[in-house]
Amino acid sequence: MKSNCKIYALKVGERVVDSTNFLYLTDAGKLSIIYYYFWCILFDHEVILVDTGFPEDLGRERGITNYMLPEQLLGRLGRKKADVSMIILTHLHWDHSADIRSYPEANVIFQKEDLSFFTGPLGDYSIINRFISGKKEIKFLSQRPNIQIIDGEFHVTPGIITYKVGGHTPGSQIIAIDDAKGKVILCGDVCPSYRNLDENLPGGIHYSIPECLNAFEKIRSLAGPETLIIPGHDKAVYSNHGIIEEGIVRLL
Repeated sequence: MKSNCKIYALKVGERVVDSTNFLYLTDAGKLSIIYYYFWCILFDHEVILVDTGFPEDLGRERGITNYMLPEQLLGRLGRKKADVSMIILTHLHWDHSADIRSYPEANVIFQKEDLSFFTGPLGDYSIINRFISGKKEIKFLSQRPNIQIIDGEFHVTPGIITYKVGGHTPGSQIIAIDDAKGKVILCGDVCPSYRNLDENLPGGIHYSIPECLNAFEKIRSLAGPETLIIPGHDKAVYSNHGIIEEGIVRLL
């Protein structure tokens, strides 16, 4: 791993949802507040993002409150969007990839199966495409000159490895970051809350229950006793770690 790695969770906004959105067949009718994040990995001279967040107008359409501009959050870390050299997408849902146009120079890494799924025939069904920002946007992403469409485990840089686990979407991937100071696993939405992993509960929005359960086992197999496991939408991520400025917590 490169020296002086710092990892942050950046909170773009929040929304009130029924608990079954993130806990399969559990606590129906109970409302929960979920947070929307993307993640920033800082080195001395490099900025890598995991996911991108989403533009303000799209957030407004989707009922997001307490929205914060991604560039404002990066600015609080002393960085600009133009500084971002690489983006790893956990999956292609709107809240994780819709701001990709803001990073025209960044190299973008995502899984082949997500691209095939959302641009294929099933992507025409509203029950599927409601979760993306539009097939047009996915096709735009696939035609960028600076993309790496991967299939399975991928070593991004020394100390950063992605693992395709599926479950939430066909190409959902988790990201393991191993630094001298510790290890962090960013779970994306295959594990949207701590409770999913604690109780072996798949998220309510999923592609495959067996893959969700296998993903939980993969996360456990990668984690050591001191590993930070970071779910995709749990507000406890924000409260459990050191808030350095509004909307930003440091994980490592």
